[in-house]
Amino acid sequence: MPSIQVVFIEHAITAYIARKDRNISFGKQCKRNFAQSSADIHVNEKVTAEMYDVWMCNDLIEILIELSESTQSRTVRRIFDTPL
Repeated sequence: MPSIQVVFIEHAITAYIARKDRNISFGKQCKRNFAQSSADIHVNEKVTAEMYDVWMCNDLIEILIELSESTQSRTVRRIFDTPL
């Protein structure tokens, strides 16, 4: 059921960025292709450390790409458009 996955991911991202819920830690549980953490990189007022953690999470991006190939492509596109 891709729709349930997309809704869950969307809510998890929103809660993490809003600092309301840290049950899913994008910064800690995702494999990274580089050694820097969000604490090491300067972020401005518009790009928070939480947004950086979410959008640099390779596992999340990989899952969203897979889900975009399902009937949930518009919802996944909306999720990708969020940081823009």
